[in-house]
Amino acid sequence: MRNAWPASSVGLAKKSKQRMPLLLGDTQLESCVTLASVPSQGQIREFRVDTVHPLFRGEAQVVELEGIGLFRARYQVPRPVTIYCEQESPQLFVHVGLRGHTVTRTDGVPGPLSDEPPGVDVVYTPATRTGLAIRRDYEVFLVNFPIAALRRWAKRYPELLENVADRIERGAAFALSRRTALPTPTLLAMIDALMNSHRHGPLRELYVEAKVLELLIHQLGPVPDLPRASAPDVDRMMGARDRLLAHLKDPPTIDELAHLVGTNAFRLKRDFKAVFGRGIRAFVLAQRHEMARALLLDTRLSIKDIAARIGYSDVAHFSVAFKRHQGVPPSVLRGRRDQERD
Repeated sequence: MRNAWPASSVGLAKKSKQRMPLLLGDTQLESCVTLASVPSQGQIREFRVDTVHPLFRGEAQVVELEGIGLFRARYQVPRPVTIYCEQESPQLFVHVGLRGHTVTRTDGVPGPLSDEPPGVDVVYTPATRTGLAIRRDYEVFLVNFPIAALRRWAKRYPELLENVADRIERGAAFALSRRTALPTPTLLAMIDALMNSHRHGPLRELYVEAKVLELLIHQLGPVPDLPRASAPDVDRMMGARDRLLAHLKDPPTIDELAHLVGTNAFRLKRDFKAVFGRGIRAFVLAQRHEMARALLLDTRLSIKDIAARIGYSDVAHFSVAFKRHQGVPPSVLRGRRDQERD
């Protein structure tokens, strides 16, 4: 399979749709590449890749900057399957498994890659094959550096990347795997921020580069002395988050949510805060107001309709709560948008 990881896809982004094959056994899966609704900004391109098959469903968001690909994908299967991909050109990628306990193996690299935070891998592969043994539901985040892009960054940031670039010149595959110094909530928030960086407008390129550098510094910098801590159940908590996001207007109770994801209320509250950095109620409120912000900026819905859509029956109550979370009243944010468009 070519282009399993998002390599040189600027050409893809110029087209509204294009097929990209994936390999499931001997079957090539057809994927559709679609331009994102967010306008391209500067050198950044953004698009989606969707793949549908009776035994496999995949959706991915791709953001590109100077050939460097940010790739967040979720794959769902009705029963365990193994997906293979073959790349024809060398590349370095940062790998963060987000959920699914999937076994990911790359030819030439001993052992599987990390399957959930706080484990992060920096992997170099020449032309080689990677296999993903997916049990049920798998989500991954990647930062992909084609070698030409890596060399540019190594000249720009030699203290950080020169040793890695020198090791790549030797030609053999390798993986630098370790538990990141970033707390899990910080790591997940960084990934969310990278994939939603269009909010930074003309500063988006600078923002993306700074965040990628921050991730590399934590992974390639001095090894931190990390205290031992019990690991939260990241996989279940990602599932809990999905259910909350799907029902923001009327979310399940703590007990209902605990039952849905197969844990108890105490562990749910403890692990959810450990993974996402805030309690369930605070998370729901923050997400409601992020949705309201997007609706205010991207639609012509009235403030009253937006308030109702996220669960507020009283517009005045919504305005007060929105200002507390976002720093400005909804009417002011909408007015700024209208001024910019004029």
